[in-house]
Amino acid sequence: MKGVGRAARVRAYLAGLAVSLGLVGVGVRAWALQVDDGERFRVLADRQHAQTLEIPAPRGEVLDGHGRPLAVSADAESIWANPREVRDVSATAEKLAAITGGDPAVLEAKLGGDHRFVWIERHIKPELAKRVRDAKLAGIEVAREPRRWYPARAIAGPVIGRADIDGNGLDGIELAMNDALAGKRAEVAALRDAHGHKMLSEGAAAPEAGATVHLSLDRSIQAIAEDALAESVTTNKAKSGVCVVLEVGTSRVLAMASYPSYDPNVGGNPTARNKPVVDAFEAGSVMKVFSVATALENGVVTPDTEFQIGNVLLVGNRPIHDTHFAAYLTTSGIIKKSSNIGAAKISLRLGSDKLYEGLRKFGFGTKSGIELPGEQTGMVRDGSKWRDIDLAHMAFGYGLTVTPLQVAAALGALGNGGV
Repeated sequence: MKGVGRAARVRAYLAGLAVSLGLVGVGVRAWALQVDDGERFRVLADRQHAQTLEIPAPRGEVLDGHGRPLAVSADAESIWANPREVRDVSATAEKLAAITGGDPAVLEAKLGGDHRFVWIERHIKPELAKRVRDAKLAGIEVAREPRRWYPARAIAGPVIGRADIDGNGLDGIELAMNDALAGKRAEVAALRDAHGHKMLSEGAAAPEAGATVHLSLDRSIQAIAEDALAESVTTNKAKSGVCVVLEVGTSRVLAMASYPSYDPNVGGNPTARNKPVVDAFEAGSVMKVFSVATALENGVVTPDTEFQIGNVLLVGNRPIHDTHFAAYLTTSGIIKKSSNIGAAKISLRLGSDKLYEGLRKFGFGTKSGIELPGEQTGMVRDGSKWRDIDLAHMAFGYGLTVTPLQVAAALGALGNGGV
């Protein structure tokens, strides 16, 4: 380079070298950021900017046979937090406690975690939700979520059951039909800008609402049955009671009442359960209807067949007594007077195998298939193993267990011509 002094050339070379070294340094650093540490920084960026929001699905309705609501979902407001966005954990916990009345220490423990989501308080009143929104606390949000509500309150409570705060069925229809009722939550990707505002990157996705479940129950008949049952239990100073109303010809359950009951809106009751389905017991004298019907079906007796009754019947060395004395009774009279001795004599004439077969045909010892959880089968032992005293006791309802629903369905069969 003519005209350029040696000193100037040296400075130019040095400047070029410095620039080249700088570019090499930038390249090396870029390599480290993009290649060597690229995955770590991508994870950090995702943590700061990318989120997946869950949009809860409305739970399906439960309706009675006339379309009247027994269980519905309505929107409620809940407070949640993203601890990673909370700037001052202690101060935020104090402010939030002053608004909600919560314990600052408990709130601080929730806000101090390394999570993106934690519930603070759920299903709050609208005025409290407004106060939280107005406070504009970083990392604290108020969101709407479905809340289960039972407009009929305690009517059919043990039958309908209840769902927990997350919309999961716990018992009754809510549990048995949970898969159909639950619906499907929607998940959508979201981004957070430099100011912490959320933006949906793919648009809002609609959750899939749960299916509507139609029951055969009649809400009016159910209410009448429950009132009558409660009055009867109270009048007779009983501990519990049960009532089942079936439609003869279809066996559709129109009412299924238990006492005690409960209101699903205010939680469960450990002493209340759906007794017609989950309780099995020795039914007693009502079973005479089915043992006598089986004998009539097999031609062992007719309605006018006469039996000597007397004071006592000895089966082996075991006595069987009646509450009311009668010297003689026809088959029809045995049912009318509810005679233990008469029912035992009919069953002894019928035999174990035929009585066992008849009871099974009536549905005893097997599930009805009703869509409710916890259904019991009851217990009817194999007839080939009965002794004579077992056969006699079975005739009037002892030595076997049945559910109230089984008894109601078997009685319905008699009203439906034996079907």
